[in-house]
Amino acid sequence: MIEKSYPIKENKSYDYSYLLLKPDSKVYINEIEELISENNFKILAKYLITDFYNISKNLYVEKESKHYELVDNHLKYISYLFGNEGLFYLVNKDSDKKSLINELLDLKVLIRNKYSFTHNIGGYLTVNNKLSHLNLVHSPESINYSDRDLNYLLNSESVKELSSEEVKLIRKYRSYNIWFYLD
Repeated sequence: MIEKSYPIKENKSYDYSYLLLKPDSKVYINEIEELISENNFKILAKYLITDFYNISKNLYVEKESKHYELVDNHLKYISYLFGNEGLFYLVNKDSDKKSLINELLDLKVLIRNKYSFTHNIGGYLTVNNKLSHLNLVHSPESINYSDRDLNYLLNSESVKELSSEEVKLIRKYRSYNIWFYLD
């Protein structure tokens, strides 16, 4: 069953947006951060998503049913294969919000073109006879989606802001599951 809404505790508008790093992106964490910086984005904060599948599927609730089912399968498979943790970054740039969203979409495509072997060659990963891309990142398609998603993500119990020590460990080990490295 597809739910068409999710709980939003606040309904705020933000001067920034976000980039979601899916579980399959962890091996490219350092390269993705370099691309973010090279494209003049500022990372304002970094968050760990501890229940990636259940959190991220809600970002797609307004898609048509057939597309939502494909996305839902994709999110299940990458969470199963790569772990159920992801990251999201609050990002900003010296531009208006509409330009920020458009430039984030361009950055998303750049990251996918550079690092996703299934995206690059038009290939798929097959799990349980279902096809799925490894597309690494997600960004909102509009200002409305950006604000809606941020209201949801920033108030979710499965989202935790990362300390600088935790970020260093994630980058060092290229893993979003770093808790056994902490003292």
